[in-house]
Amino acid sequence: MNDAVPPASGPADSGLLAKARKSLWPGIVWAFPLAALLIVAYLGLQGLADAGLTVVVTFDSADGARPGDTKVVYKGINVGHVTDVELAKDGQHVDLTLRLNRNLEPRLGAESKFWLVGSNPSLTDLRSLKAAVSGLSIGMATGPGAPTRRFVGLKQEPAISPDTPGRTFLLDADSIASLRRGSTILYHGDEVGTVVDVSTTHARSFRLQLFIRAPFDSYVRPESLFW
Repeated sequence: MNDAVPPASGPADSGLLAKARKSLWPGIVWAFPLAALLIVAYLGLQGLADAGLTVVVTFDSADGARPGDTKVVYKGINVGHVTDVELAKDGQHVDLTLRLNRNLEPRLGAESKFWLVGSNPSLTDLRSLKAAVSGLSIGMATGPGAPTRRFVGLKQEPAISPDTPGRTFLLDADSIASLRRGSTILYHGDEVGTVVDVSTTHARSFRLQLFIRAPFDSYVRPESLFW
């Protein structure tokens, strides 16, 4: 009876096993540094994303602005903060460096606006008093235009945010009583707009710039009455 006997492993088989081991080992050796490089690259990209977007805004002055403390507010939420305050190259203005949420980058065109909130409190403007108590902040509104990283801040806080939908109207009046910039415009008891500016045209006449929010701006007609 012939029993099949498996052939003994010879030198040739040992050589094949050695070759297989040698071919696997270099790949394993290079896998670790490659994985480390990928992790470092990922962390670097993540760090850049977390770093945010840096812009510089020039103001006439910035009394009260402090790096790390002064917040940037957009649509009522904090989207950044001041990282540096320094004198502008002309020696007459102040450059504030802001770090903003990177999600704002696609909407940050040349017509974007920045202004100081709480720098000029007024007894007739409760909003400015509240801002003065809570501390100086920077308001902003995104706008169209070419991408840029340098802006000139508004000289005063706008009575209405620049990105608010609606329209501006001019109203001539013989008397304005207690009306002033920031006064509220009512329609059937609802707040629909704001007095943006008041100027004198003649000795006894005034011109008011009114902003009426949408959709109430569509209700204004040439025969509309204001009092």
